Amino acid sequence: MSTGAAVGSQSLDCNSAQQKQRSSVKTVEGNHLAKSQPSEVLDNCPSGRVTLRSDTNPTLSKNKLLNLILSELSNATDERVLEYKSSMLEQLTGLLRSSIVVQRTHHIAIRIFSHCHQTTRLGYDSLLQNLRVIIMSTALHDSHVPWFENSLDQMLVAGFLTIQEKASLERYHGTIPIEDVDSNSLAFKSFGPPYQASRKEPDYAVKPIGSRLPTLVFESGWSESRPQLYHDRDLWLRGGQGFVQVILIIKWTANANKRVKGDIEVFDLDIDGNPRLLQHEIIFPAPDLALALSQHITVTRHQLFGPNQPAGQNRAQFTHLSLNDLRVIAARNMGNDGYTPA
Repeated sequence: MSTGAAVGSQSLDCNSAQQKQRSSVKTVEGNHLAKSQPSEVLDNCPSGRVTLRSDTNPTLSKNKLLNLILSELSNATDERVLEYKSSMLEQLTGLLRSSIVVQRTHHIAIRIFSHCHQTTRLGYDSLLQNLRVIIMSTALHDSHVPWFENSLDQMLVAGFLTIQEKASLERYHGTIPIEDVDSNSLAFKSFGPPYQASRKEPDYAVKPIGSRLPTLVFESGWSESRPQLYHDRDLWLRGGQGFVQVILIIKWTANANKRVKGDIEVFDLDIDGNPRLLQHEIIFPAPDLALALSQHITVTRHQLFGPNQPAGQNRAQFTHLSLNDLRVIAARNMGNDGYTPA
């Protein structure tokens, strides 16, 4: 395990040459944290987004680490990712209680209450012993939410779902209901080995009433790298204990000219318990109109209901989600933040 105070981890939207080079800059113009934490290394992608990673370092005090997290939360102007190893989190136990809800050492999930206005996503991967805090300020990151909500309405109109069935599919965006959490956690738990101590807030999830975990999950990456999203995929699918049927991963990347590419991948588990790619579609650059209108993501009843599927229903029955509908929403949202489709 590295002993660097903080190592910048470049997002995949930077080119490969940049990805292979670690920045050696210890002070970044205009960056408060770079000035206050001279041992911190930041990698800035063309979009201005930053991923910070902190590995074990016995010289980094509890106060400095606490200030680092809270300063990032309060000063961020764009989406960013903070990652900390479990040994760092041990140092924060007790100190964070007044600002952040912490469960217990090694079993940690947090929710920020009053230190920032941005939406956050938080999760602790017990296999990797890694806490990730995602600070979000872009609508593009959450474009899948109105897309899937609209798609559920279309399923209802088309007769794929009844009113009762749709009502039984609870949808969650980050935080989940109080009945599914303990007094010290605001994230999904109940994961199986080797993730049994993990906590995760999804970017979006469908959970049938009575299920401990969701059946269908979205994870969206803007500042997160693809490997980080794949760690989330493995946590949900391998730790899902038969409840989590499918995960949809959307990855957005921007170049120096603020032009955005995007794609969506759909995964489930194969018979050996390994993640299996079911579908991969390009969102941007958009194909010609005829192909764009024909692109869709396939979803089955079993993927929606899992073990809680109503009796007598055909688990293989499927419906299509129009990818072009997502494309339209994403283009509108990125335009509001000054980006354009690639």
